[in-house]
Amino acid sequence: MFGETAVQLIDTAKRTRKIQNVSLYEGDKVREILDETSILQDHIEALNNRSLDDLNNPDDETKLLIQLVQNHNLKVLKLYHSQRSEKIKFFAIQELPLSQETRLKLSERERIFHSKYSDLLRKYKCEYPPSLNLSATL
Repeated sequence: MFGETAVQLIDTAKRTRKIQNVSLYEGDKVREILDETSILQDHIEALNNRSLDDLNNPDDETKLLIQLVQNHNLKVLKLYHSQRSEKIKFFAIQELPLSQETRLKLSERERIFHSKYSDLLRKYKCEYPPSLNLSATL
């Protein structure tokens, strides 16, 4: 059924929201959601090709429903990746090194993001005197 994988991914995001560490990257679920969204787009295109002549076609409701599922899937993916990137940013801002366990839980792109974000912060902090700690809490 369409949308089930997105619900599972949301449940994972909810469970890991309050913990400090990141959970294992759900690459399979992300790929499933992307594949599902692509299949849904193909259905919409097929319905568009079929219903050009009929103005009172019940396929319009079907297209709307498919578009709602697609939008839901995309929002879930944005939420999931946003939550993970915020945790990765937190590690970089606090200048916490990534443990081997944490590195294994991140995707390749997330590891690259952490590295580049940490470098960017280091370069930014070099412009200010060492007595000014930009990563300290208020």
